[in-house]
This record gives sequence, structure tokens and C-alpha cells, in this order.
Amino acid sequence: KDKLDGAMALSNIERKNKDLQKTLIEMKDNMGNMEIMEKEKQQLLEISKKEYEELKQEKTNLIESYDKRVELAEAEAKKAQDNLLFVTSQLAESKAKEIEAAKIIENKMTQEKDILQLHAQELAQKEISYK
Repeated sequence: KDKLDGAMALSNIERKNKDLQKTLIEMKDNMGNMEIMEKEKQQLLEISKKEYEELKQEKTNLIESYDKRVELAEAEAKKAQDNLLFVTSQLAESKAKEIEAAKIIENKMTQEKDILQLHAQELAQKEISYK
């Protein structure tokens, strides 16, 4: 009976040893899986950091591009305003010259009218003196 009990105890120990070895193998597999998962997590983190930096740079580029376009648009608006002011001043200057020319023509016409009136008076007096 002692041999039977001993054999059973030995069999139980061997079974427990196998179970422990099986559990150890499972633990090693789990540790390996955890290491793989940790590496994958690190890789994803690096990719995320890289993508974040790329997006940040793209945002900066877009802001700089927008700022440049705004500067160009402001410069074009200023140029258009300057051109408008120039054309307006040229037009005003031209109108002033036209007015000045009209005044000169009016003065000459007045002078000619006065001369014609004088001639008319002289002719009228000559006509009276002939009669």
C-alpha cells in the first residue's frame, strides 16, 4: 500500500510538474506577446509623434502661405488705390486745364466782341460824318 501511495504521490507530483511547466510556457508566451505589444505600442507612438509634427508643420506652412497671400492682396489693393488716386488727380488736372482754356477762349471772345463794337461805333460815326 505504501508503494501504491508513493506511486500515486509521485504521479501527482509529476502531473503538477507538467502543469507547472505548461503554465511556465504559457507565461513565457504571454511575456513574449506583451513584449511584442509593447514594441508595437512604441512604433505606433513614434508614428503618431511623426504625424503630429508633420501636421504641425503643414499648419505652419498654411498659415505662412495665408499670411503671404494677405500681404499680396493688401499690396495689390494699395497699388489699385494709388492708381485710382493718380488717375483722379490726372483727371482733376485735365479738367482744371480745360476750365483754364475755356476762360482764355472766353476772354479772347470778349476782347474780339469789344473790338467789333469799337469798329461798329467807328463805322457808325464815319457814316454819320459822311451824311
